[in-house]
Amino acid sequence: RQVTFFGELLGPEHEARAEKYCRYFDDTVRRILAVTSKIKATDRPSVYYGGRNGNPLLGQGMASVMHWDTEVAGGNFITRSMDSNFTEVNMEQVYAWDPDIILLSAWSKSTDAVMDNPSWKSLKAVKTGRVYLIPEGVFSWDFASGESPLLMIWMAKIFYPEIFRDWNMAGEMRKFYFEIYGIKISETDAGRILAGLPPM
Repeated sequence: RQVTFFGELLGPEHEARAEKYCRYFDDTVRRILAVTSKIKATDRPSVYYGGRNGNPLLGQGMASVMHWDTEVAGGNFITRSMDSNFTEVNMEQVYAWDPDIILLSAWSKSTDAVMDNPSWKSLKAVKTGRVYLIPEGVFSWDFASGESPLLMIWMAKIFYPEIFRDWNMAGEMRKFYFEIYGIKISETDAGRILAGLPPM
C-alpha cells in the first residue's frame, strides 16, 4: 500500500513503476512459497539474525520484516519468540539456540565480529561456516529495503542450495535493478554487492 500510495502521489509514470514493483514482489513471494510452504517446520534450518549497528547481539524479533522474510524463505527465525521489532540478546541465549545459520546485517560490513570472536566459535553455524553477511545494494537488504524480494531469494538459496540452485542470483539482480530502478548493473557489480563490497 505504501509503494502504491507514493506511485499515485508522484504521477502516472511512477504509478506504473510502483505497480511493476508490487507485481515483482508478489510473484517472487509466490515462487518461493510454492517450495518452502511444503517444508515441515522440523526440517527448516534455525536462523539467527543479528548485526544491527555492527553488533551481532542486536537484531530483530517477531514484529519485524526480517522475521517475515526469513520465514518466507524457509528458515526458522529464532528470535521470533521476542515480541518486538528491534531486539537485544545475550550470548547465553545464542548458545541455547545454537543456530544452524547466522545472518549478519549488511551494516556489520563483515562476518569478522562472529567468525573471529572466540565467544562464538563453539556454535554450530560457525563450525560449519554458515555465517553470512547480508548484501547491501541501494540500501541494506535487511532493513525493510525495497530490495526485500532479492533478500528472500538470496536467503532461500542459502537455506536450500540444492532446491534453489537453478535460480540465478546475479541474473535476478540485474533484472530487478533494471526493471525496478532503471539501473544497469554488470555481473561484476552483482558479485560485489553479494560479497559485501562497495561500488568500484
